[in-house]
Amino acid sequence: MAMYGITVSWRKMRAIALPLLLTAVLFLVILILSTRVQAKELVVDEKGTGDYFTVMDALCHVEEGDTILVKEGNYSADFLWTSLKDNISLIGEDRETTRFEFIYGLSFIVKNSFVTFSEINFSAMEEGYTIISPYNGTGITFRNCTFHNISEVMICHTCDNCTLENNRFINTTLLLCSASIQRVSSHTIVNNTINGQPFMYLVDEHNRVIDDAQGGLILVNCSNITVRDSFQPTFTNGISIYYSSDVRVNNCTLNSTGYVFQSLISKGTELTNCTIICDKNSFAVYSFDNTEMLIANNSLYSWIDIFYGKSNIVVNNTVSSYLGIRLSHTTASTVTGNKMDYGGIWFDGICHGEVDDNLTSHHIFNNTVGGK
Repeated sequence: MAMYGITVSWRKMRAIALPLLLTAVLFLVILILSTRVQAKELVVDEKGTGDYFTVMDALCHVEEGDTILVKEGNYSADFLWTSLKDNISLIGEDRETTRFEFIYGLSFIVKNSFVTFSEINFSAMEEGYTIISPYNGTGITFRNCTFHNISEVMICHTCDNCTLENNRFINTTLLLCSASIQRVSSHTIVNNTINGQPFMYLVDEHNRVIDDAQGGLILVNCSNITVRDSFQPTFTNGISIYYSSDVRVNNCTLNSTGYVFQSLISKGTELTNCTIICDKNSFAVYSFDNTEMLIANNSLYSWIDIFYGKSNIVVNNTVSSYLGIRLSHTTASTVTGNKMDYGGIWFDGICHGEVDDNLTSHHIFNNTVGGK
């Protein structure tokens, strides 16, 4: 190749250009790395030995990838109204002595992704409906935490791939909301206890007998499961069934303050010969969009709510509640032989031409209210 009378071979040009190109790439990489913000640790100590006195102050300065280390102490959970950053960790010194305290029934809604909480004691200091709820996020983790007197730890239907591991729930209910089987089965829930009893979360289990559900049980996409002879002596988490078929719960005593027994989008669920102990304002039995569910021969301290679904049977139950039995947007239910203290049987959500279809499809007879 000739340029201005100078002959340069392609081989010599490559020999000159290649080192220059590599040098430019290396310089660019160094420039990017030098300008990247490094993850840092922020220390919170109410006694003044850390970077910040309050968790709120630390959250005002945290960036993605950072870790907030919280020393032992009692910290107001008011900061939990603040929007968190993605990909951060809040780690306590000890899950007994690092306390995030809720007052006046405040709730904590986690709307971010890849947020980890570890070694923290979440405590409600006053009566009120307090919820800790991963909401609209992915990969939210609670590990080695204590939840004390929190009304509900509720993983919302918009979350996926959440982790609850090695946590202690004390007078606290764990609840999953189900938008899809993919989301409700994506979570990792292992080695948790509720009031000292082991909590069970089973996904894709089939042909199994369970007789040790003392700490509560959640079943997701399971079939042919028998739960029997389980006694929950104190407040635990009841039993929840999602997207399953032929789950039979027999001769159990369930004790909770929330949804004590619930079956959602399942077929052939049976609840028989059980005692359900709960607050009068809670659901003893909640059924959502089930088919061919049987609720028979149970002693229930609160009411039965059947919401959507078809061909469900409620027979020979004793219901000690002012609300009795409610049928909402459901068809072809059979309700017979039930004894209710108050409330009776009532219908909800029947409108826009549904009255004739729903009411005339039910078989309701031989039930009593207050002995009459």
